[in-house]
Amino acid sequence: MEPGQTPSVLALSQGNGDPRRDSVYAVFLDSDGHFREHLKLDSLESMEESQHEAFTELLKRRRPQVVVVGGFTPSTRRLMNEFRTLAGAISREIVESEMDLDEEEEEKAMPADERQRRRDARAAFESTYVNDEVARIYQNSARATAEFSELSPVAKYCVGLARYAQSPLNEYAALGQDLAALTYDPNQKFVSLVFIPLQFIPR
Repeated sequence: MEPGQTPSVLALSQGNGDPRRDSVYAVFLDSDGHFREHLKLDSLESMEESQHEAFTELLKRRRPQVVVVGGFTPSTRRLMNEFRTLAGAISREIVESEMDLDEEEEEKAMPADERQRRRDARAAFESTYVNDEVARIYQNSARATAEFSELSPVAKYCVGLARYAQSPLNEYAALGQDLAALTYDPNQKFVSLVFIPLQFIPR
């Protein structure tokens, strides 16, 4: 990607992370920020074959440029590890399937190990965590209900995560009056939050 470009994003969450009660939700937004599809999985570690095939097919077909993982408990780290293990296997399948594709002239002149490194990089799924305070507010907001009434709260949380990964500034701005729900300082509850129009701020 070039600086300034917006990535396509796959967001994953298992909510509270209880494998016996909480499903894993996956939400994909394209590089224009459009919601394209979502999946509900039993888990990433031990899902049914049909779910494994559906998730693998989503990753191979959509090839998200960034994968963000979030949740409400420390078990989110386990979900990240499970995804990275699964994504590593899928990346190897992609590399093997693309071995016979024609390479660019520039790559043909490179040493074999450098060509392999480039193939691995193209097939890899970059995964990370992002700040989720905006997504936590979004999942229960009227805006989320109006946009995605059919999604569960955790799936809406994934939408918030993906949008934040694409543009944190836009997501903070979209909160509107809900900005007051964010914690900026532990003592802010003792101060009335007043919004001053920009034209009245002394210069």
